[in-house]
Amino acid sequence: MGILTERDAAWWIAMEEQVSAHLVDLADYGFVVDHSCLRHGWTDDPRVLLRRRAAEALVRARDTLPDGCNFKVFDGWRPWAIQQRCADQAEAQIRDAHPEWSEARVAEHVARMAPRIRIVPHLGSHRYGGAVDLTIVGPDGAELDMGVPVDYCTGPEADLLHYHLMPDLGDAERLCRENRSMLISAMAAGGFDPYLPEFWHWGYRGDL
Repeated sequence: MGILTERDAAWWIAMEEQVSAHLVDLADYGFVVDHSCLRHGWTDDPRVLLRRRAAEALVRARDTLPDGCNFKVFDGWRPWAIQQRCADQAEAQIRDAHPEWSEARVAEHVARMAPRIRIVPHLGSHRYGGAVDLTIVGPDGAELDMGVPVDYCTGPEADLLHYHLMPDLGDAERLCRENRSMLISAMAAGGFDPYLPEFWHWGYRGDL
């Protein structure tokens, strides 16, 4: 999308208030919830919220998983203030892991993780309750091995297709690829699109 006009910007800002009427608690749908923003102390609300249609689509995605598996969700709707805290955390982690990086490179990676912009002009984003951060847990409740944890931001292993593009795989890497393939298939069946730099981030392609 090109540069937003003032009218476009006003529409997206107004949309923030409108989506609040469509938000539902993912715990009510039987998902495992571990609200990352609560763990970081950015909110006292343990709920992970998503637009109702997106939540229902996530149920359809879960229905395609093997018996006993479920989604563990970490983040959904994200208000502006929390978006800024996410960006601060991403910047701190990147600077700590890569002190040799230039300011421009740090800024580029922060923008990939949590852009410091007031308006994200698409409904399939955290800002409008259309994006969800998640992984899969097995029947024992343990997270399936995806290679790196959710919110990992210091290396290429976070890329959704990282293990699919590796020329040679050991047993551990093959398992990660299989688990990510399971995630890709389920989320596609539910109507979600991936954000390729983060295997855990998926945006619902439907409307309100």
